[in-house]
Amino acid sequence: ALPHGILVLDADLQLLFVNPAFVALTAWPDDAVRGRTLGFDDGPFADAAWLPALREAIAAGREFSTETWCRRRAGRAFWSELSLAPVRDVGGRLLHWVGELRDIERRRHAEEEQRSTDKRYRDLVENVPAGVVVHGPGSEIRLANQEASRLLGLSLEQLLGRVAIDPRWHFQHEDGRPFALHEYPVNRV
Repeated sequence: ALPHGILVLDADLQLLFVNPAFVALTAWPDDAVRGRTLGFDDGPFADAAWLPALREAIAAGREFSTETWCRRRAGRAFWSELSLAPVRDVGGRLLHWVGELRDIERRRHAEEEQRSTDKRYRDLVENVPAGVVVHGPGSEIRLANQEASRLLGLSLEQLLGRVAIDPRWHFQHEDGRPFALHEYPVNRV
């Protein structure tokens, strides 16, 4: 059995078939959706703001994919990815559409968590009262805050991408003596 919901639609978006995984994902039994239009009022895709874009794709005969809320029969919604592709006969005539419905709730939640973590990290780096420079594995600067920019006398754009041993750097002690390479800040971390 396929792990994702599979649906087959005619050219008018009427559901001809849904597989058991579709039924398991949505709790909409085959006989409750078969013969109904994809965006029927109380169905899994009733809040389908993407239907005009789908109709445009259908008119052009091209594949369509969207991330959307899908509503289970009991009313609880979940994030899903719906992809549809045209199926044609050997002469190129459109026979029907085959679609795949995937539950992407975990992925969307993980992406939101990552965005939140990234924002907290950026806020921390930007607001710490010290110059912060983050280097990648090749010593290239991947991130710097405004205080580092001020201390180093370079804009953030000038800092990003530079490597720690860039010959344009002139690290020096307070008395003006140049740092030896092993004394460079990045080499002391």
